[in-house]
Amino acid sequence: MDEERLIRLAAAGDSAAGRLLYERHWRSVYRTAYRYVGTPQDAEDVMQDTFIRAFKALGGFDYRTEQGFSAWLGRIAANGAITLLRKRKRQNVDEDARMDTLPDFSDADRASPAETAERRALLAEVRRGMAALSPAQRRVFVRRHLQHTEIRDIAAEMSCAPTSVKKHLERGVAKLRKHLEQLWRPS
Repeated sequence: MDEERLIRLAAAGDSAAGRLLYERHWRSVYRTAYRYVGTPQDAEDVMQDTFIRAFKALGGFDYRTEQGFSAWLGRIAANGAITLLRKRKRQNVDEDARMDTLPDFSDADRASPAETAERRALLAEVRRGMAALSPAQRRVFVRRHLQHTEIRDIAAEMSCAPTSVKKHLERGVAKLRKHLEQLWRPS
């Protein structure tokens, strides 16, 4: 069944159509949320909130004006993740501790214990650097460098000019570079 028809059915209250939409898109939404919030539990919360918000707003979704259902869900997930991060920041949650809980993605089968330890240390520093970025800078950095999204698409998602996206990206990369360069400077 095509997605546009599923959306219409789900908007009309068809729970089977809603379940199919969820099954098709939950992994992508979870990955997007996880890249922003950094913990499985928070990513799960953002994912659930994303689908709740999306299903409430399905009646207003229009394929003619949107870039696609997946992109629409991605924007909702990113906005939800940023909202969660802002809330946490206001509550003075230690973001470094949360970022340290991310898996290290090291290839333990091929790497020596020393290489694995070095990769983990480097990844922890990258996480700390990412935590220092503003929510907009982190969003743009993740979308551009981790999800390989075009600048114009990010601008459309954020409802801003491509030049604004480029400025957020430039500032975020500069902050991250500065953070990482400090690790290799001789004392």
